[in-house]
Amino acid sequence: MLWHPEVATQLVLASEDDRMPVIQMWDLRFATSPLKVLENHTRGLLSIAWSQADPELLLSSAKDNRILCWNPNTGEVPAFLLCSKGLMVVMWCIWPPITKPPPSFPAQSFFRCLQLSR
Repeated sequence: MLWHPEVATQLVLASEDDRMPVIQMWDLRFATSPLKVLENHTRGLLSIAWSQADPELLLSSAKDNRILCWNPNTGEVPAFLLCSKGLMVVMWCIWPPITKPPPSFPAQSFFRCLQLSR
């Protein structure tokens, strides 16, 4: 679960269940059904991260070894990465990107920049 960075009543939910690899966008003012369901992963989700700088960018990683960058308002995927090994966590960083991981990060962490054009 992740709260919208600007709209206090909205959140996204994701499931690790391979039978339902979707992200649901909810507004608690209208909690009878999701506002939108984002479908593009083929296996359960592991991590989601909303950009604090741009609420139209949402990252997700899943057991299908893909990182998708979504526009949660339209459901479009303007960028994605294929990874050879399983992923656990995705997160946004400030620009310029960190070139050396902090000491608290596991040795197998890696950093990647997605360049999006609008």
